[in-house]
Amino acid sequence: MNIFKNNFCLLLLFSFFIFSQDNIKKINFELIDAQVNSNGIDDLLKRYTDFDLTLTQSELQHLYYGYKLKYFYANKSTFRNKNFDLLLNESVDCSQKIKICDSILEDDLFDLEVNIIRVNCKRQLGPKENNYINEVQLVMKMFYAIKSSGVGTLESPIYIINSNHKNFILQLFQLKTSGKISYMNSLEVVQIIDDKNIKELYFDISRSLN
Repeated sequence: MNIFKNNFCLLLLFSFFIFSQDNIKKINFELIDAQVNSNGIDDLLKRYTDFDLTLTQSELQHLYYGYKLKYFYANKSTFRNKNFDLLLNESVDCSQKIKICDSILEDDLFDLEVNIIRVNCKRQLGPKENNYINEVQLVMKMFYAIKSSGVGTLESPIYIINSNHKNFILQLFQLKTSGKISYMNSLEVVQIIDDKNIKELYFDISRSLN
């Protein structure tokens, strides 16, 4: 299921991003790792959970890649997959889906795919959940921060701290996969079908292996 199909978030997000070398900003992992035990990550985390739209690209990258080391972030894929299926069930109401999203995000704060599902549910619930605009804009900024780490080629892979995070990127760009994934050292290679320009997308998962 593509979470962006017939989705108002698609136009908000997709119109801003293309796979372009011009948008790449090399991540200074040494600096992030050296500063990971400072209070800076805590401050960035609070601003992120408060949907602070003044967070810059550099700050979001610092938070995303530093969070893994600061909080010993781990991919609890079994937990995520078990609950994620409920989010795709149309018989589950939006109030319940928001609770499920919150429980998943407790273990995977940067699962932007789940963020978008939560945003849609908030939108459907109306005025009582009126902060969804800030949330979708912050998701957009975080996506850009992650995407800016590379173009998805062998020479310039996209760095992610959780293998699940590639799903959001693939869906946002409406890329169909063959379901085949191969590995080259720390690279996860996704086979793309039905696209004239992109045959493979490369993700560096070395940060998830630490």
